[in-house]
Amino acid sequence: MVLFKTFSLKALEVVGPGAINLIINYKLPVAKQAAEYALSKQFSGGDTMAQTLPLIQQLSARGIGTVLDYAAEGVHTEASFEATAKRTEDMLKFASTTPAVDFVALKCTGIGPFKM
Repeated sequence: MVLFKTFSLKALEVVGPGAINLIINYKLPVAKQAAEYALSKQFSGGDTMAQTLPLIQQLSARGIGTVLDYAAEGVHTEASFEATAKRTEDMLKFASTTPAVDFVALKCTGIGPFKM
């Protein structure tokens, strides 16, 4: 919720883009930690499926379903495609035994080159 509330702050509209560019251009170490804190807390239940299970169960108890996905951005090697395919297969197996998981999302460019 904190992430979404910050979107409404007018000061961030002015300062935000410049600050983000500064962090990215100068590769400041704060960038990774800030992104992990802001985004992971909002959109991720954990780094592994086992870590996500408690949150999946809490959400399910409130009538909220779960979508599992795996983001593999910007890497276009055969090894990364294979790893993403394996991770997707693992998510499908996990979802098949976890009724509270409604969907497994797949980004096709994660398992093969875009030109296909």
